[in-house]
Amino acid sequence: MKIIDSFIFYNEIDLLFYRLSILDEYVDKFILVESTHTFTGQLKPLFYNENKARFEKFNDKIIHIIVHDFPFKYPNINYNLNHQWENEYYQRNCIKRGLQQLIQQNYLNDEDIVLTSDIDEIPNPNILVNAKNNTLIFNKHTLNRLALDMYYYNLYYRIGEGSNWHGIKLFTFKAYKNINLTFQQMRVWEHSNNVPIVKDGGWHLSYFGDIQFIINKIASYSHQEYNNKNFIDKNTLEIKIKNGVNLLNNSSLVYIPIEENTNLPYKYETYLNKFYVN
Repeated sequence: MKIIDSFIFYNEIDLLFYRLSILDEYVDKFILVESTHTFTGQLKPLFYNENKARFEKFNDKIIHIIVHDFPFKYPNINYNLNHQWENEYYQRNCIKRGLQQLIQQNYLNDEDIVLTSDIDEIPNPNILVNAKNNTLIFNKHTLNRLALDMYYYNLYYRIGEGSNWHGIKLFTFKAYKNINLTFQQMRVWEHSNNVPIVKDGGWHLSYFGDIQFIINKIASYSHQEYNNKNFIDKNTLEIKIKNGVNLLNNSSLVYIPIEENTNLPYKYETYLNKFYVN
């Protein structure tokens, strides 16, 4: 039984290295989908290509899908018409291009497992261990959603204390052939009570970067309603991070000291040490 990990990627180099490092032992192929443009239609570098030397250990497992054909590119894009969201959906649906390569190679069998997510939604390696050992309890005939702990800014702050984010979907190749959904449609199934939940599924590491990283993300992603001085002012961001305040809705985040946290991301002390202070 093989495992395929698929995800969309922008510029999150540290998280990419973390993801590849902790999952490499269990994943047979990674499908990394990167675009030549941001969701807002601006031309961007191909960050995986530019940093390929750092990922030399993993490159033979990576299927790098480069998306050149966004439906909306600057200046022919209208944020008021949500064209940026159409670009995001388009990039996510291009995960299919990577899967099609494997299908054409007759690489996949019905029992093989596919995971799909965004780059900052990190699967728990224990899920993959159990899958390899055939001890993972999940529905083999449909989508499954992995329950993730949602971290914000760093390893001290979380949104809620439970596993309340379901961005990663897991399914067998046989289920993929039968459910007939796009990858974007799979994504929004996180809001459906009919999708089985796999507990302790991993970690959503949201806004894990410095101030400039966060400002760049807001300028580039689909939520353009936040791309204004009320959200991207450097001093305001520094205060929100220091005080544990949600960037988008100003709600208080849950602070959990490292020594009291019983579900920290796997090998955080090795790969995520810049996101906490000893």
